[in-house]
Amino acid sequence: MNKVFGYILGFLASIILVLLTVLLVLKISVFNKNYVLKELESSNYYEKVYDEIYEDMKNSLLSSGLDESVVENLYSKSDVKSDIRNFVGSIYSGSKFKVSTKEIEKKLNRNIDKYLASKNIVLQDKSALSSYVSDIASVYSEEVGLYGYFQNYSGMFLKISNIINFVIPFLVMIFVLIFILDFYKFKTKFLGVSMFASSMMILYLKYFIWNKIDYNNILIISESFSGVLRRVLSHINSYLLYFVLGYFVLGLILILKNSWIKKRRRKRRLS
Repeated sequence: MNKVFGYILGFLASIILVLLTVLLVLKISVFNKNYVLKELESSNYYEKVYDEIYEDMKNSLLSSGLDESVVENLYSKSDVKSDIRNFVGSIYSGSKFKVSTKEIEKKLNRNIDKYLASKNIVLQDKSALSSYVSDIASVYSEEVGLYGYFQNYSGMFLKISNIINFVIPFLVMIFVLIFILDFYKFKTKFLGVSMFASSMMILYLKYFIWNKIDYNNILIISESFSGVLRRVLSHINSYLLYFVLGYFVLGLILILKNSWIKKRRRKRRLS
């Protein structure tokens, strides 16, 4: 009966290791603001968004007859970087961040006035121009804020992060208690088998998910954001593989060690 309970504890330990692994990977990647900011930097995300904003603003001019020079020098790369970092920070802090376009609108109005003056064009409908300027300036806030996709999830992001921070030490404590209980009462020495089983479970989970998702060709929201997302998913894939290899090697070592100890004990008994 003791062995049966020991095997049950071993199975529970395997499940806990899998859950711990998934939560740890999420904690060091998706739910780690510093990691995300580092990935944005490494993937040249700020520069790509800077260029995308300019191209979209130029496209917005097509129906106006205005020259593309009116959307030049409306913002800088440092402006884009600062606003994106503040936006990312608001997601992780659960706060709201609204991108201001007032300065962009001022510069755009100034550029349009210069262009119209150079062409001797007198504008009759000022209200239409104001609306047009607002629409072009909104391109900046939409690109930086990822079109509002994450605006309503900042609070949820913080809650999930707090739950992960609570659950990880809780699972570690449960795992340690199970190990102590087995070591002193049931003595099945399940740790090696549990680690080996966990590595197989994670490997199955990893390939099951990655076979369902073609993350190399993901295209969500924008090309620049999709590039970052692909990098993050690739890292998660690698982190899971590291855990799989670690559990597999440690589990195999512990299984062989326990087997060797059992053989020695048998020899002693026979002698």
